[in-house]
Amino acid sequence: MKTIRNKFFLMPMVISLFGIIFSCGDDSNDPEPVFAEPTLTISSPDASQVINGVEGETITFSLSVTAEAGLSSVKLNGSNIKTYTGTETSDDFTHDYVPSEIGEVSLLFEVEDIESSITSFTATLNIEKGQFLILDLGGDFTTSETKFFRDWDTRTVFTFDVTGTVTNQATVEIVATQAEVSFSVADPLDELTKVMQIVKIPDTTITGITNWGGWPHIIYNLGTEIPKEEVDGLPTWDSDNLTQINNGKSLLLDAYYDDTADPDFNWDDLITVDTEPWGADPSLGYKVQLGIGKYGGPDDNQLGFGGHNGEGYYIIYYAYIDKPNEWVTLEFKVDENHISNFYPDYENSVSSDEIDAVRILPSGGYEPWDSNPLYLKNLRIVDAE
Repeated sequence: MKTIRNKFFLMPMVISLFGIIFSCGDDSNDPEPVFAEPTLTISSPDASQVINGVEGETITFSLSVTAEAGLSSVKLNGSNIKTYTGTETSDDFTHDYVPSEIGEVSLLFEVEDIESSITSFTATLNIEKGQFLILDLGGDFTTSETKFFRDWDTRTVFTFDVTGTVTNQATVEIVATQAEVSFSVADPLDELTKVMQIVKIPDTTITGITNWGGWPHIIYNLGTEIPKEEVDGLPTWDSDNLTQINNGKSLLLDAYYDDTADPDFNWDDLITVDTEPWGADPSLGYKVQLGIGKYGGPDDNQLGFGGHNGEGYYIIYYAYIDKPNEWVTLEFKVDENHISNFYPDYENSVSSDEIDAVRILPSGGYEPWDSNPLYLKNLRIVDAE
């Protein structure tokens, strides 16, 4: 009987020890950490109401996001607008949205944490037609092709993405490679906004060819014609009375000249010249000439090749950047120095229903040693004020 009693006495201890051993080796019953859901707040504009906007005009959203588990990304309509390493738990930032549709537009903002939890918010916009966005100039480069136009003119034709009313893809090329163009460059004042950068190539770094004293011809081919009614609204020229005719619309472009990149060349060096450039007044600032016309190749005598000599244009405009290191909105006027190339007086010009190309000439004839960057964005047609 004693033996039997001892066995029953030891059995609970054996069972307890058995449980301790197996519980120590299996922590599956430990509670998983529970994280709060991520949050997303839009502080500006007031997204609790319908947000009114204008086609092609930037709407800046101020966002605050949090994620206790760690931030993964913030998306707009399914595409990332900001990503994180997972170590950040909060962030405040702005995002620029340029509407290209008219009417009611829904924007789905989403914040996701590293645990794949998502919180979303839908903002509703009412977009009115107000401007015709030709080129936002902030798109990514996709392909390139080298072309030989003449023995002195070798250039690379770059294809890049476009947000605009005309097209979603365009090309850009520089006659005789007189400058360099860079795509999706951070806005000097807002790294989340992308713009196009242009830098002149000084002196003989291009196979012995100089940049003609600062005359880089930058040609954009839209591949699609701008509607005639938009072009007809732009300023034209009265040849009889030698004056500009305003037709209800304006051609605008945002430009930023950074004079801090080259320590040996600043704004004063740019506008202080020994010989005044032809057709420009440096005392007014940095002249930007812009021509619109029809694109063509070496044998077409259109803006793609012959355009820098006058062929293929409809009208040539100009404006001045009057200060460095700030965004300036250029409103273009008819350049009377080139009226001999205008439609309909010039036999090789083109009419307003053929416009599918733009040529920009930054500070033509100014100091050729200028290697500071010029940033451009949002070439557009708007109703004149």
